[in-house]
Amino acid sequence: MTMTVSKLVQFLIDKAEEIFIRAKYRRKDADKSEARGQELEAKASELRELAQTHRAEADKSEVLGQQFDAKANTQHNLARTQREMATEAEVRGHELKANAGAQYEIAKVRRDVAQDAEKTVSELENKAIEIETERQREKKNNS
Repeated sequence: MTMTVSKLVQFLIDKAEEIFIRAKYRRKDADKSEARGQELEAKASELRELAQTHRAEADKSEVLGQQFDAKANTQHNLARTQREMATEAEVRGHELKANAGAQYEIAKVRRDVAQDAEKTVSELENKAIEIETERQREKKNNS
Protein backbone atom coordinates (compact mmCIF):
# COMPACT_ATOMS: atom_id res chain seq x y z
CA MET A 1 0.00 0.00 0.00
CA THR A 2 1.56 2.97 -1.11
CA MET A 3 0.27 6.27 -0.20
CA THR A 4 0.75 9.31 -1.99
CA VAL A 5 2.08 12.28 -0.22
CA SER A 6 -1.19 14.14 -0.42
CA LYS A 7 -3.06 11.17 1.07
CA LEU A 8 -0.45 10.88 3.80
CA VAL A 9 -0.77 14.55 4.56
CA GLN A 10 -4.57 14.24 4.58
CA PHE A 11 -4.33 11.20 6.87
CA LEU A 12 -2.03 13.06 9.25
CA ILE A 13 -4.36 16.09 9.24
CA ASP A 14 -7.37 13.85 10.04
CA LYS A 15 -5.46 12.15 12.85
CA ALA A 16 -4.33 15.53 14.20
CA GLU A 17 -7.95 16.75 14.14
CA GLU A 18 -9.06 13.59 15.97
CA ILE A 19 -6.34 14.08 18.57
CA PHE A 20 -7.24 17.77 18.85
CA ILE A 21 -10.97 16.98 19.30
CA ARG A 22 -10.18 14.27 21.88
CA ALA A 23 -7.89 16.67 23.70
CA LYS A 24 -10.59 19.34 23.57
CA TYR A 25 -13.19 16.98 25.12
CA ARG A 26 -10.71 15.72 27.65
CA ARG A 27 -9.93 19.31 28.58
CA LYS A 28 -13.66 20.05 28.97
CA ASP A 29 -14.00 16.91 31.15
CA ALA A 30 -10.99 17.99 33.18
CA ASP A 31 -12.46 21.49 33.60
CA LYS A 32 -15.80 19.99 34.71
CA SER A 33 -14.02 17.62 37.09
CA GLU A 34 -12.00 20.51 38.48
CA ALA A 35 -15.18 22.57 38.96
CA ARG A 36 -16.87 19.61 40.68
CA GLY A 37 -13.78 19.14 42.81
CA GLN A 38 -13.90 22.81 43.84
CA GLU A 39 -17.61 22.52 44.63
CA LEU A 40 -16.98 19.39 46.69
CA GLU A 41 -14.08 21.12 48.43
CA ALA A 42 -16.36 24.10 49.27
CA LYS A 43 -19.05 21.72 50.59
CA ALA A 44 -16.44 19.83 52.62
CA SER A 45 -15.28 23.15 54.08
CA GLU A 46 -18.88 24.06 54.97
CA LEU A 47 -19.38 20.64 56.55
CA ARG A 48 -16.12 21.01 58.47
CA GLU A 49 -17.25 24.42 59.79
CA LEU A 50 -20.66 22.96 60.67
CA ALA A 51 -18.99 20.04 62.46
CA GLN A 52 -16.76 22.47 64.38
CA THR A 53 -19.84 24.49 65.34
CA HIS A 54 -21.60 21.32 66.51
CA ARG A 55 -18.50 20.26 68.43
CA ALA A 56 -18.32 23.69 70.11
CA GLU A 57 -22.03 23.47 71.00
CA ALA A 58 -21.51 19.95 72.33
CA ASP A 59 -18.58 21.18 74.43
CA LYS A 60 -20.72 24.03 75.77
CA SER A 61 -23.54 21.57 76.51
CA GLU A 62 -21.13 19.30 78.32
CA VAL A 63 -19.83 22.21 80.41
CA LEU A 64 -23.39 23.30 81.16
CA GLY A 65 -24.26 19.72 82.04
CA GLN A 66 -21.31 19.54 84.42
CA GLN A 67 -22.31 22.88 85.96
CA PHE A 68 -25.90 21.62 86.28
CA ASP A 69 -24.64 18.41 87.90
CA ALA A 70 -22.51 20.45 90.31
CA LYS A 71 -25.47 22.68 91.17
CA ALA A 72 -27.72 19.63 91.56
CA ASN A 73 -25.17 18.02 93.88
CA THR A 74 -24.94 21.26 95.86
CA GLN A 75 -28.73 21.44 96.10
CA HIS A 76 -28.87 17.78 97.10
CA ASN A 77 -26.26 18.33 99.83
CA LEU A 78 -28.07 21.47 100.99
CA ALA A 79 -31.38 19.58 101.14
CA ARG A 80 -29.71 16.76 103.08
CA THR A 81 -28.20 19.27 105.52
CA GLN A 82 -31.55 21.02 105.94
CA ARG A 83 -33.26 17.66 106.49
CA GLU A 84 -30.65 16.77 109.13
CA MET A 85 -31.12 20.17 110.79
CA ALA A 86 -34.90 19.69 110.75
CA THR A 87 -34.51 16.26 112.31
CA GLU A 88 -32.25 17.71 115.01
CA ALA A 89 -34.74 20.52 115.62
CA GLU A 90 -37.56 17.98 115.86
CA VAL A 91 -35.57 15.89 118.35
CA ARG A 92 -34.80 19.04 120.38
CA GLY A 93 -38.48 19.95 120.21
CA HIS A 94 -39.43 16.53 121.58
CA GLU A 95 -36.79 16.89 124.29
CA LEU A 96 -38.05 20.37 125.18
CA LYS A 97 -41.63 19.11 125.22
CA ALA A 98 -40.63 16.22 127.46
CA ASN A 99 -38.67 18.62 129.67
CA ALA A 100 -41.63 21.02 129.81
CA GLY A 101 -43.89 18.09 130.70
CA ALA A 102 -41.51 17.06 133.46
CA GLN A 103 -41.32 20.66 134.71
CA TYR A 104 -45.11 20.82 134.69
CA GLU A 105 -45.34 17.58 136.66
CA ILE A 106 -42.72 18.88 139.14
CA ALA A 107 -44.69 22.12 139.49
CA LYS A 108 -47.88 20.13 140.12
CA VAL A 109 -46.16 18.08 142.82
CA ARG A 110 -44.71 21.23 144.39
CA ARG A 111 -48.14 22.86 144.31
CA ASP A 112 -49.68 19.77 145.88
CA VAL A 113 -46.91 19.70 148.51
CA ALA A 114 -47.40 23.43 149.17
CA GLN A 115 -51.17 22.92 149.47
CA ASP A 116 -50.59 19.99 151.81
CA ALA A 117 -48.14 22.08 153.81
CA GLU A 118 -50.63 24.95 153.96
CA LYS A 119 -53.34 22.53 155.04
CA THR A 120 -51.03 21.04 157.67
CA VAL A 121 -50.03 24.51 158.87
CA SER A 122 -53.67 25.50 159.01
CA GLU A 123 -54.53 22.32 160.92
CA LEU A 124 -51.60 22.92 163.27
CA GLU A 125 -52.68 26.51 163.80
CA ASN A 126 -56.21 25.33 164.57
CA LYS A 127 -54.83 22.68 166.90
CA ALA A 128 -52.59 25.28 168.57
CA ILE A 129 -55.59 27.56 168.98
CA GLU A 130 -57.59 24.68 170.46
CA ILE A 131 -54.76 23.81 172.81
CA GLU A 132 -54.35 27.45 173.83
CA THR A 133 -58.04 27.81 174.28
CA GLU A 134 -58.10 24.61 176.36
CA ARG A 135 -55.19 25.80 178.43
CA GLN A 136 -56.84 29.11 179.12
CA ARG A 137 -60.00 27.33 180.18
CA GLU A 138 -58.05 25.11 182.47
CA LYS A 139 -56.31 28.14 183.90
CA LYS A 140 -59.63 29.83 184.52
CA ASN A 141 -61.00 26.71 185.99
CA ASN A 142 -58.00 26.27 188.24
CA SER A 143 -57.99 29.78 189.41
